[in-house]
Amino acid sequence: MERAKLTPSWLPIEGTVEEILTQNPRPFFAMRVGEIPAVIIRGAMPPDDCKALVHRFYDRDLIYDPHHRGDGTSVRVDIGTSLGRHANDPDQFFAQSADTHKRFASLFDDHQDPVKTLYESLSRMLPEKRVMNAREPRGQLYGPAIFRIYHEGLGHHPHYDSVSKRSKRYEYTVSRFKHQYAGVICFQNSLDHEVS
Repeated sequence: MERAKLTPSWLPIEGTVEEILTQNPRPFFAMRVGEIPAVIIRGAMPPDDCKALVHRFYDRDLIYDPHHRGDGTSVRVDIGTSLGRHANDPDQFFAQSADTHKRFASLFDDHQDPVKTLYESLSRMLPEKRVMNAREPRGQLYGPAIFRIYHEGLGHHPHYDSVSKRSKRYEYTVSRFKHQYAGVICFQNSLDHEVS
């Protein structure tokens, strides 16, 4: 009986941006061709800023505590604009996106801006590309980012998002991109976090 050949594990590249680029100078190409599943930047945001911003989200009533509000049923919260939720109404989507830009203009004051941090990290890993907020030819801006909050018992099953391949939303200019990547910054709300 012939033994099965062992293959190396399919692992993400992790570390600071500098460490990632040392491991692979073209990490997005490596993802595109399936060499790696993901790029994980460690320590991109100071923990104290993450904690303070989570408090700010509660203070500004952008996040709710399902144990202290309504019937206790949890629902997903989006701080930002979801194309998936508003795709059937482009006017509403772009109006919501404009509101998100206004909200984000001051939401991160006095703290490291996580959206700017994400864009700058992407720019450093993609020096030959222009990392920018998506926009339509007539100038309407897409939302710059979205904070998605899942309470206990909620979440997404494994899936992929693609404006063209999955959603088939060809009326949106972003559908012309052949490859779509998700950039995620995890803000972990600690288990001992108490909402005052």
